[in-house]
Amino acid sequence: MELIIRDRFIEFAERHTAVHTRYGRSESTVPQTPTERLFIVPLWSRLPADFEENALALSHQINELHSTHFLFLEPKLRRKEEEDQLHTLIDKQTAEIQALLKMLEHTIVVGAQLKTTYSEEEVRIVKSIQTQLTTRFKELALQFQSVQNIFGALLRRREQKSNKYTKIGSDAAYETVQQEERVAQFLQMGITEQDIQALLIEDMQRDQTNKEIKDILYSAQEIHRMFEDLHTIVVDQGSMLDRIDYNVDKALVSVSKAQIELEKSSRKSRQLHSYVTAERRTFVYLCSASATATCLHSTCSPHRIPNQSKVSHS
Repeated sequence: MELIIRDRFIEFAERHTAVHTRYGRSESTVPQTPTERLFIVPLWSRLPADFEENALALSHQINELHSTHFLFLEPKLRRKEEEDQLHTLIDKQTAEIQALLKMLEHTIVVGAQLKTTYSEEEVRIVKSIQTQLTTRFKELALQFQSVQNIFGALLRRREQKSNKYTKIGSDAAYETVQQEERVAQFLQMGITEQDIQALLIEDMQRDQTNKEIKDILYSAQEIHRMFEDLHTIVVDQGSMLDRIDYNVDKALVSVSKAQIELEKSSRKSRQLHSYVTAERRTFVYLCSASATATCLHSTCSPHRIPNQSKVSHS
């Protein structure tokens, strides 16, 4: 996957020169050749390629383990040393695969973490990458689980066939009696010591096989736990994004309500201003009318009429 990075050094260099020229600072007129710079690439941009490389290596190891299983289950006479070597190889390959699965799980968890510095587009990209890698991880885990289940079933079937033809005595004796008690029981049954030793070796091999089957079941349970952890991570991050969307929507609703209330307040303020202006005009008009009436009343008062009559009589 090729990552294209936009180089804006020249643009900012021109702005830097313009600012320094404006404030009287001299700048060198010699053109500077852009040097090599270090770009910090986000982790999620490298995650798909690195994950797929490790996934291919893991798939190859699972196929090798499957081949080793069939090599071990081949009906073939081997020495005890050869069989022990195959046991050791199977255990080693299984442990390496489990470690690599845990590493891939950790890679998804760390690489797909959402940060506050991410933009909305980056959040969508990271979420898409996480979904893709989780699907790929489930495919690998199911492949490993299928190989382990097949090996466990074939191993159990071979053990049942071996017990069918080689077991001596009752089933209860093989299930409940420990090694010392088995020796005593075999002696009471008239079995020779040489046969008892062979039976004890067979019991040890059976216990070893049961242990291997339990280990296989444990690895399957471990894979199931990884699935649950990844599901929890995806659900938690989805819930977090839902909460962010809800808070953003809630904030938008609050801003809209505040804008409506502000418009109402502005409208009421204008109405109140108009009302006060009208009342003030009315008050001024009434005051003017009252003053005019008072002046007229004082000019045409009754006590001046007798004086006028006296002047006329004289």
